[in-house]
Amino acid sequence: MKKKYIFILIFLFSIFYAYSYKLSNTDIKTLLTGELIVKREIIADTPWPKVLIFSIINATPLESISIFTAYNEHKDFIPDLLTSKVIKEITKTDVHISFELNIPWPLSNSKYVTGNKLSRENNNSYQVKWYFVKSDSSKDNYGRVVFSQYKDKTIMEYQNFTHPTSSLAKLFKKKMIKKTKETVIEIKKRIEIIRKTSKIKTYIAELKNKLGT
Repeated sequence: MKKKYIFILIFLFSIFYAYSYKLSNTDIKTLLTGELIVKREIIADTPWPKVLIFSIINATPLESISIFTAYNEHKDFIPDLLTSKVIKEITKTDVHISFELNIPWPLSNSKYVTGNKLSRENNNSYQVKWYFVKSDSSKDNYGRVVFSQYKDKTIMEYQNFTHPTSSLAKLFKKKMIKKTKETVIEIKKRIEIIRKTSKIKTYIAELKNKLGT
């Protein structure tokens, strides 16, 4: 009985941990139509909010995370991303990545480095959390992506916060939210395309090597 109780607590904790916003049945129905769920959290003394976006993917969590963690390929599908390169390996599951993002005039391109920690939350949920290392255009940048199983599909939670240094940044708040939504859409597309190819076996093998499984 005690073991059963502990298992229930662990299960509830994993659900809470995976979703900072609890999805309702109405939310799930919305996601199943192909729409996104977008939430914003105002952060004091910053021009941009924290953005939380949910989407549903026709893939498994394992397929999703294995494709997402091919970090060097992010530049190939994420909008306006010019470079994405792993430049330092702390551990197999914690790496520093250098990015350059194309920013429209009058702002300059953004060059920054984030740390990215991969973890398996349970058998059906995987996560990458990123943290600020350095940037020429922001004071802080952090977020996470979580891939959790829903029936034969995957719910993706994408969360990002950037505190830009430019005094003009507030003028671009709506554009930032729009670009974040486009990023989520492109991640979903990338996963759904790659999972149907023979390459998926290589992606999964590389992920298992990182996790030591």
